[in-house]
Amino acid sequence: MKTLENEVYQKLEADILSGKIDKSETLSEIKVCERYGVSRTPAREALLLLEKEGLVLSTGRGIKIVGISDKDIDDIYAIRMRIEGLASRFMAQKGSVSDIKALSEAVALQEFYVSKNDAQKLRELDTTFHEIVYRASGSKILIGTLSTFHKQICVYRERSLVSAERSGKSVAEHKQILQAISSGNGELAEKLTYDHVKNAYEHILKMRKANDREN
Repeated sequence: MKTLENEVYQKLEADILSGKIDKSETLSEIKVCERYGVSRTPAREALLLLEKEGLVLSTGRGIKIVGISDKDIDDIYAIRMRIEGLASRFMAQKGSVSDIKALSEAVALQEFYVSKNDAQKLRELDTTFHEIVYRASGSKILIGTLSTFHKQICVYRERSLVSAERSGKSVAEHKQILQAISSGNGELAEKLTYDHVKNAYEHILKMRKANDREN
């Protein structure tokens, strides 16, 4: 059952991870109450959950936003490079016809929106593509781990896919992964997915360096 506490936690987590709440902000129970229109109990419980997750930190001056650091991103991508391919391999081995059809439709739509240069739709479909692969892997461990990672890097994925250069390459990589999965070639699907995640990470590093030069 979805409790008010969990609803506030999920909204607050999403706002922190998406950057809607800036790291420079200091939170408090009262601020959370005002922002989400709830009483102090669910606000307090949501903040406690976020502190356990490491996204916020209680200090003497309030609740500091920790968010996801560059080191966290480096760690997430290092792990994703090693395990995300397993989800593609598993889908190639045991994915259903309907799963492959859904993945094919997602890629077709991505190709359409690349031609339209629609970054918002491409972000949504990127999420759809990966969610289909995770679900079709049939591994609840992979589904839980990779879904959490995908959520935590949402800002970086969005910034990356705004780039026409990267968004086009990303869709082309998705198409190759789809083809390997459709043919039942788990080994190739795993390798292509590893390369896809590695390419995405290298693009993030490129953006990070450009940002450092500007600042």
